[in-house]
Amino acid sequence: MDAESLYGDGKAAGGHASTTRLGSYESKAQGRRKGKGGRWFEGQQPGAWGQQRFYWIPDGAGRPYKPREKVDLQTADEREPITEVESDFWHSGWAVRRDRVIAAMRAGGASPAAAYRFEHCGSRAWVWQKKDGSDVRVHADFCRNRHCVRCSAAVGRRVRATIEETTKGEATRLLTLTVPHNKAEPLRPLVSRLLVGFQALRRTEQWKKAVTGGCYVLEVKWNEDGGGWHPHLHVLLQGDYIDHNGLKGHWQRLTGCTGVRIELVRSREGIARYVARYVTKQIDASVYRDQERLIEALQTLQGTRMMGTFGNWRGVELQGEAEAFDRADWKPLCRLDDLRDLAVEGEAVASAIWWGLFGKPEPGSDGG
Repeated sequence: MDAESLYGDGKAAGGHASTTRLGSYESKAQGRRKGKGGRWFEGQQPGAWGQQRFYWIPDGAGRPYKPREKVDLQTADEREPITEVESDFWHSGWAVRRDRVIAAMRAGGASPAAAYRFEHCGSRAWVWQKKDGSDVRVHADFCRNRHCVRCSAAVGRRVRATIEETTKGEATRLLTLTVPHNKAEPLRPLVSRLLVGFQALRRTEQWKKAVTGGCYVLEVKWNEDGGGWHPHLHVLLQGDYIDHNGLKGHWQRLTGCTGVRIELVRSREGIARYVARYVTKQIDASVYRDQERLIEALQTLQGTRMMGTFGNWRGVELQGEAEAFDRADWKPLCRLDDLRDLAVEGEAVASAIWWGLFGKPEPGSDGG
């Protein structure tokens, strides 16, 4: 079974959207012709805070407006609570960290909808089987939160594929940038100094002449040896040779730090693995070990762009699109919870599928 298949579109079993699509809706007052050039939706119109009304989305204008999370949790997210079976299937390998993140989100003032999505990531899990019987997949609702190990792993795989495709045929370098830090300094000014310094570095003549484009990932660590917060940038560069000493001089002038490391990497696969690894660990394990540090990190990084592109990479969507799921070739079997119940009862097909998904028999069965 393909591991990537475990990250579906979350709508396999009749999921609900954030707003209710009404299809073609004619309104003479709005001067719209029925079914021509767009659709009517019911919900909150962008810019019309606090007003419930019908509004028009022209074709090609993107997704329907998503209601603001703090207005109504139920409107912002309608997913089901996660069950014990679903939680064990998706999150058993990192349950302790996950509980810490949930507690930190609640204590740190995260929006109710974001906390709810994170807590119930993996809910509404359905088992699908290919019609020829060759494969089985599980699709569910996912939070797509940067602190979720499962969702970050899926993003990391897509980032790796994008980078392998984008770096074809060009020399690529890996650059690491740090800023001075001490144990007493909070995380927020350090992250600000790092990102502002990187923006200024890209405006220098040396950078403009040598670098054609690339991408970056922000990683945050806690120095266990007493150094305090340690944010740094992992940057992938394409272009001509760039002088290390000159780059270090610019960085010292901008940030007061000589923490610059650069290396040439010839393997596209190696580059992609390097960047994808940091995409999946933007916050280091050292941060998750202390609840106060974790709360500070969540509050500081809320709304911060942790990875991005520059130069001729602008417009490249690093995360890519989730793998398309053609339901014409698949059939829904049952909920994941129902599969477990059938496996416990000894139903042969359910037991075989369960073994294939978990790599072990259901506890309480003859194989356990």
